[in-house]
Amino acid sequence: DTLEILHKIMSSYTDNIPGAQVSITRNNKIIFESAKGLANLEYNAPLTLQSKLEAGSVSKQFTAAAILLLSQEGKLSLQDDIRKYFPEIPDYGHTITVSHLLHHTSGLKDWGSIAEIAGWPRGTKAYSNEDVLVIIAAQKTLSNIPGDEFIYSNSNYNLQALIVKRITGLELSAFTKKYIFIPAGMTNTEWR
Repeated sequence: DTLEILHKIMSSYTDNIPGAQVSITRNNKIIFESAKGLANLEYNAPLTLQSKLEAGSVSKQFTAAAILLLSQEGKLSLQDDIRKYFPEIPDYGHTITVSHLLHHTSGLKDWGSIAEIAGWPRGTKAYSNEDVLVIIAAQKTLSNIPGDEFIYSNSNYNLQALIVKRITGLELSAFTKKYIFIPAGMTNTEWR
């Protein structure tokens, strides 16, 4: 039975290792939930069902949803040249569209890799989306012609967060809270 398998998997998380948290619903009813292990190793803090976890890059789906909502409302086109929103980004001789950003086919270099080469890797300081834009706009070349290759780049999603702000005046966190999280009943969801 599936629930037995889930209980077995979760029992592998002991009280002294990084933990896991799982909640499964069906027809708006919780059918399984469990939190085991530690939320914070340094403070020996246990993971609970109320612990807030960082979803990392899985959160990109919400940035994409914000862009698609703006597209549905006619506030942008997925075929827009990103320089419409970011005139500070160089003209590389090829149009980079919002769709390229969504699909990691823009050719833009990953800002984190550039910051690391510069001696300030991610995690050594707090980077705002505006800081990221400065790094992206300073690049003289692309990794590839837009649309030719899929190359995962966080730069794509930082720029989309800034597009949301430049169109609506709202930070991505405020926009997604108002138009995605609250309507979906995700009242404990927030951005780091």
